[in-house]
Amino acid sequence: MYTDEEKPACSGVVSDTGALFGPVVVAVVALCGLAAAWLAAQAAVRINFDDEVTVRLLAAQARAIEVLSLHLERERAAGHELPFSEEERALLMRLEDDQRQLATLQGRPLPSPFEGATELVRSTTTALIPLALILGAFFVFGNNSQRRS
Repeated sequence: MYTDEEKPACSGVVSDTGALFGPVVVAVVALCGLAAAWLAAQAAVRINFDDEVTVRLLAAQARAIEVLSLHLERERAAGHELPFSEEERALLMRLEDDQRQLATLQGRPLPSPFEGATELVRSTTTALIPLALILGAFFVFGNNSQRRS
């Protein structure tokens, strides 16, 4: 039996899990910190990579615009269309390769220059189908009423 002076300071059940709780919390916090540092490093690498790819692609596009502008000036001076030189074709092929590589790295398909046109045709066709059906029905039923009279 305990006297009032000998009673433990806390009442209730005391277990040995308190001894493990502190190191487990420290380990979990350390792992969270490590995960946050790893994610931050991955983000920094990704940003640097994206910046490098963007700079390289912009330089290639600027060079292509410059070469095509010079080609256009030569065509205007000649007064007719001129075929592309091998250097111009090679430059355009490199630009397309760079764009394909960037699309692959981003996990996206290379956009088609005709997506806008196909979307326009699709929306126009969708809008015209009901009109065509109404006009077809009017034509068929309109001709039948004229034959009966």
